[in-house]
Amino acid sequence: MATVPPPARRPLPRALSTEANRFWLAFGAATVPALLCQLLLLDLGPAWSNFTVLVVWYGAHLVLHSLAVAVAFHLDFATARREPPSADRSWRRRLLHVDPNVDLAVWFSAFALAAAVALAATGVSARSAVLAAGTVVLVVGAWVDVLVSYAADYARRDHRAGGLDFPGERPGAFSDYVYFSAAVTTTFGPTDVTVTTRELRRLVLLHGLVAFVFNTVVLALLISTLLG
Repeated sequence: MATVPPPARRPLPRALSTEANRFWLAFGAATVPALLCQLLLLDLGPAWSNFTVLVVWYGAHLVLHSLAVAVAFHLDFATARREPPSADRSWRRRLLHVDPNVDLAVWFSAFALAAAVALAATGVSARSAVLAAGTVVLVVGAWVDVLVSYAADYARRDHRAGGLDFPGERPGAFSDYVYFSAAVTTTFGPTDVTVTTRELRRLVLLHGLVAFVFNTVVLALLISTLLG
């Protein structure tokens, strides 16, 4: 009896096919909640209204970019993890030791976290409930975006040259790499996954350091908020 071939996967939509496309898709889509926020902030002066809209847009972009990466890798994991590396070799890439496809997301998240710290330190977010909520979205979005971006980088690198030895069966879904990235982000180590190459060990080390800074700042912001 002839074997029926599995149905062919539909290619990823163009908007999700590359990291650059996903970044700019989130960039544009984040304007929708920002514009809605602008319509709601009629009681604030123009300066505070514009500032709050910027915070909301920034936070929405981080969340939407994380969602776009997760959806792309979930819909077609085999294709997404074979995305070619960017030819960019900028100082950002050398400093973070990440694929140029994701270094912009990591820097974007770092600036968002810095903005959240500035807002909390100056008490600006207390002027508006929307601005306070936007600050929370900045922090959460930055944390999630770093986790998802590193998961995508691990998936690409492991597919190209190996380096991650998962217990049991080989990883066959993006969730396996999200699990590994979440472990590094929360425990600063690879837990039960064995890292077998020098390149991946350097990446895990740097990811752990970045996560330590992010988690420390998030904890400090939480304590500052609770203590008023």
